[in-house]
Amino acid sequence: MRQQNHKYHESLTGGGGGRHHFRKRRRHDVFISFRGSDVRNTFAGHLRAALRREGLRSFSDRRDLPRGQNLTEAIPRAIQRSRVSVVVLSRNYASSEWCLDELVTIMSCCSRAGHVAIPIFYHLSPNDVVSGCYKEDLDRHKRDFTYERVDGWIRALAWVAGVAGWVVPAAGRSEARLVKRIAKTIRQKEREPCSGTERVPPAGVIRKNMNPSITNRKIDEFPSGSGSSNDRRPHDVFISFRGSDVRHTFVSHLRAALRRKGVRSFSDRRDLPRGENLKEAIPRAIGQSRLSLVVLSRNYASSEWCLDELVTITRCCSSTAAVSRRHVAIPVFYHLSPEEVFSGGGCYKEDLDQHKSRFTYDRVDGWLQALAWIVHISGWMVPADGGE
Repeated sequence: MRQQNHKYHESLTGGGGGRHHFRKRRRHDVFISFRGSDVRNTFAGHLRAALRREGLRSFSDRRDLPRGQNLTEAIPRAIQRSRVSVVVLSRNYASSEWCLDELVTIMSCCSRAGHVAIPIFYHLSPNDVVSGCYKEDLDRHKRDFTYERVDGWIRALAWVAGVAGWVVPAAGRSEARLVKRIAKTIRQKEREPCSGTERVPPAGVIRKNMNPSITNRKIDEFPSGSGSSNDRRPHDVFISFRGSDVRHTFVSHLRAALRRKGVRSFSDRRDLPRGENLKEAIPRAIGQSRLSLVVLSRNYASSEWCLDELVTITRCCSSTAAVSRRHVAIPVFYHLSPEEVFSGGGCYKEDLDQHKSRFTYDRVDGWLQALAWIVHISGWMVPADGGE
């Protein structure tokens, strides 16, 4: 078992050559990692066909290999020789050690320049990958495989959940149309040159205003997208929110209202180019905004992503930047009061208690401090029984 894993990773690092060398030897452009029993004859099949129509060669199955090839060597080599890896995270993906080993290899390739990973969350959410339906499979793997190997899988899953990708809902929009869009995005990624990662610029402070509605009033007070030519911000406002609570209701209305006022907003991983690392891109998006809106809804504190965003916002607002360039934070208390956000018996207490058993003391303490900070900033209250 340990020996097989050693061979697998040895094949990843063996055989040198720069990016130009690999490009010349490439037999395919895209590697697709997926759980065959879940999506081989459905989503993965449709995606391969769409990629073919875009002129891209894909490797998605051991069936693409010549007979007699050693899979522990051939699969890592196929990943290495691709420009893009698409990871289709379906319900049973984590039950397969083959899929998880592929993911570890993809993560390793992405740590070097030239390789791009795009996750597809197929009939599940990014949260399911790190703490949901994959837990049972990983617990079973702990009995069958070495600690080092399972730990590598867990790290790879945590990593891929933090990369901007696509969510394919179990019911909703046409899957065929979505596959077509995904294929076009992959073609763009495959052809674009590699680029470095920007760092988050500093920002800083708060503003005060109280009103029962935010979508129809005071929008003129937001920074406009038509600033000076020296302001190169890609967006004006960052919106931090819990998607399952308000994405298709309050936040959707808010974004539309901001758009009508010429204000550019960033509110979702869907606003990012596919393949972006969220752990770098989200803080950068906050730092590049003039203002952050924090929509504190019932389940906001259940998400470590939301809480991490809030910590970043507090740091931006405490910056020593000049007043004219300081970051502004405005909390929106959606169907709850400031007291419910930060009090011994408030609705966030249960979520924070659960986090204490899963995350480090320092990280949870940072979240608590950020929540204590945000409730002391004057903002907006959206009552449950009022007109939004």
